[in-house]
Amino acid sequence: MYCGACVKACHLAAIKVERTDVHHTEIPDTPWASQWRDAIESLKTGVRKGVDRAVFRETETLKAQKFTGIEPPCTDEEALAAVQAKIDSLMPALKSAKVRKLWETDSPENAAADREKEN
Repeated sequence: MYCGACVKACHLAAIKVERTDVHHTEIPDTPWASQWRDAIESLKTGVRKGVDRAVFRETETLKAQKFTGIEPPCTDEEALAAVQAKIDSLMPALKSAKVRKLWETDSPENAAADREKEN
């Protein structure tokens, strides 16, 4: 596949890979088309256009801070139970492969109508 990994892995420098062509799908005329063409050309020639922006940067090490603790917010048990009831009522639909397929392939309105027909 001409990725060049074998060249980098060979400790004897006994492998040389030269690409002369790259087979790819057609590049549509989009705002990024020229960058794609440049990237494909660089695969063939080994020469990259532009500046290599991969830069090693030193960062300062953060000092450990004492954990002061975070107090969780109060939970409204009644609201939590109401939400859980809604989730529980949705589970049969979520577990249905037919319903999930409808959601993925049809409009929400048609999926809801088909679901109502089933019930």
